[in-house]
Amino acid sequence: MSDAPASTKPTWTYWAEPSTIEADGLTTAYRRDGAGEPILFLHGTGFTRQWLPIHRKLAGNADVIAPDLPGFGATELPGEFEDFSDYVLHLDAFLDALGIHRAHLVGHGLGARIAAHLAAVYPSRFASLTLIAPTGLRVEGVRLVDAFRLSPRRHGSRSSTGARATTPTPSSSRASPATRSRTTRSPPPTPCSRGPTASTASSSGAPAASSLPRSSSPPRRIATPVRAPRPDTPS
Repeated sequence: MSDAPASTKPTWTYWAEPSTIEADGLTTAYRRDGAGEPILFLHGTGFTRQWLPIHRKLAGNADVIAPDLPGFGATELPGEFEDFSDYVLHLDAFLDALGIHRAHLVGHGLGARIAAHLAAVYPSRFASLTLIAPTGLRVEGVRLVDAFRLSPRRHGSRSSTGARATTPTPSSSRASPATRSRTTRSPPPTPCSRGPTASTASSSGAPAASSLPRSSSPPRRIATPVRAPRPDTPS
């Protein structure tokens, strides 16, 4: 770790100086503490550059590694990154650089979605999979909200007040083409019988299901959901 001048160090409660390591040519920042079985903990869109109470608690019984994902915290986003498959390949190289061949995998928010992709491509690499409030994963009976399709008004009202934006009901508005596209997509594949054991938790505490198809060899790219055309775009 390099020592920065005291005046330039952040002052928020859980900030922690990172270590860095080269992973497939990318300098990756990470924080690590504890002893025991390794746990790879992937953050969401927030909580980067920090060693949180949950990290500290887990480190009491395990070797916890919490990297700053590419494009977050102190890790730069390479120009060639295009989709989730690039994060999968990078994290595989990151574990190799640390000399870790098998670990428990935990993801929160966006990190949970990346963790699901990672475990699906490299199932033999992980002893277990835990998803906390996974972003973008389908849960039976729960409507999937695409945050990138929210209007600035709805997104802004939720961000500024901290309250959940009101979802229009069928009686008050018609479903948009994007919504109809999401609700008619085929269900996720059947969970495999081998590979890591998976557990999920939503922000409300309700269990969420995840599916991890087993692959005999890791593909170089992972298909991402195709976005529905905008309402004003000709078919």
